[in-house]
Amino acid sequence: MKELAGKTAFVAGAASGIGLGIATAFAQAGAKVMLCDIEEAALSAALKQLRLTNVDVDGVKADVSLKAELVAAAEATTARYGKVHILVNNAGVGGGGPYGTWTEASWNWTMGVNLIATIWGIEIFGPVDRAAWRGWTHRLHSLDRWPYFRGEQCIQRLQVWRCRAVRGTAA
Repeated sequence: MKELAGKTAFVAGAASGIGLGIATAFAQAGAKVMLCDIEEAALSAALKQLRLTNVDVDGVKADVSLKAELVAAAEATTARYGKVHILVNNAGVGGGGPYGTWTEASWNWTMGVNLIATIWGIEIFGPVDRAAWRGWTHRLHSLDRWPYFRGEQCIQRLQVWRCRAVRGTAA
């Protein structure tokens, strides 16, 4: 995708850091951007700053590890902007401490945000319909902590499968 003007981007984990940088770059290039984040105060602050530059942005609070909240965020995005052309699954968490100290809850939270949310994002925003899909999806990868890395490896395989499914080649 070479021209961003008029396209719609959905950026998860967009209230700070890399996600905010991506959302800002897309907005400055003329895309309409829906910022999504679980941190409501940070999301509001990011939107306030971006709107000072007269870009077309909006925001939605959601825990992307919960499918119902991501579905609601997608519905809010399409109600506001129509078709989503760009999906950035940027939301990610590092976890709950060094290896061997993780609880079931910290594993579930980390895998929910880092892996399951990416699966939901692809399912909700990007149907595997070669005739209809003209956008792109991206998941940022990191080598932060071991459980985080495990989820990232799964995502890499999922992205390969997704690309092959869209192209109609064997996974």
